[in-house]
Amino acid sequence: MQTRLFIRLFQYLVVSLIPILFATAAYSDSREITNADGDCCCCQAPPQFLLKARELDASGRWHEAVEILTAKIAKAPYTWPSAVSAGWTDAWQAYHLLGDILLREEPEKAEGYLYSGIAKAIEEDYAGAESSFTKGAVLDPKSADLQFAIGWAVIRQDRAGDSFKKKPESIRRALPHFEAALKIYSTHKMSLLTAGYANTQLAESINSQKGHTPASKKEITPYLEQAIYYFEEYVKSYGENVRLLTDLYDLCAQTGKWDRAAGYLNEAIKLSRENSGTRKYLEFHLRHLKSREAEELKRSNGIG
Repeated sequence: MQTRLFIRLFQYLVVSLIPILFATAAYSDSREITNADGDCCCCQAPPQFLLKARELDASGRWHEAVEILTAKIAKAPYTWPSAVSAGWTDAWQAYHLLGDILLREEPEKAEGYLYSGIAKAIEEDYAGAESSFTKGAVLDPKSADLQFAIGWAVIRQDRAGDSFKKKPESIRRALPHFEAALKIYSTHKMSLLTAGYANTQLAESINSQKGHTPASKKEITPYLEQAIYYFEEYVKSYGENVRLLTDLYDLCAQTGKWDRAAGYLNEAIKLSRENSGTRKYLEFHLRHLKSREAEELKRSNGIG
């Protein structure tokens, strides 16, 4: 029982930190926006690229202003959740200015709504962000980035009130947007990862509400299976990491896929050779996997 509680606590922690953890792991430079000289601009006066963009826009050379701004935040929307989580002032100024220019000069295009929505999210106006992303999606229904952003904003509104557990209705409202993004772009990074964790947390929320009964376990199995699918697709497209392999181990164990669970644990151990603490933690679970399987089998048969 203690083992499962520890795993679930770990799982909740990962879900609550997912925007920061993913963006940081995916892009090593996602923690800062640099000025024209390559210096970090966080917590400093407005960097030169922002001043230059404002100057160009004021003189009517908005195309050049857009080029400067997009060059600095070209990886959006893959890194912007980390900027939102940290509330970086320079990021807000860049997204806000870019969104304003594009909405003013090209209101028929969706891109301005994406950047405007990101600026609202950094301000913690998540409802406003959802509205902006939704307007953009109307203009460009084939944008996986905007579909992901809508789902993210829906969950973030819930997280603003409770960062640990999400309401099932919020997750259910967000999931169709992640699924829509993946229909448009089957390997959309953030959608694969976030959809996996959303399904995981929805399953845990339902199971908790219904008392962890055999019936509730049966009810949540499709959500766990879906989470496994998304995580496995992510691993196929973007490679393995210890965090995902550990989550896959737990999900496979919860759904009775014991051999697959052991396989993911072994892979995670291989990747943890240089981190003795993590390796020992995973080796402990590998040694006790058979006893966990036996326990689950007894429970499912009504023994003990």
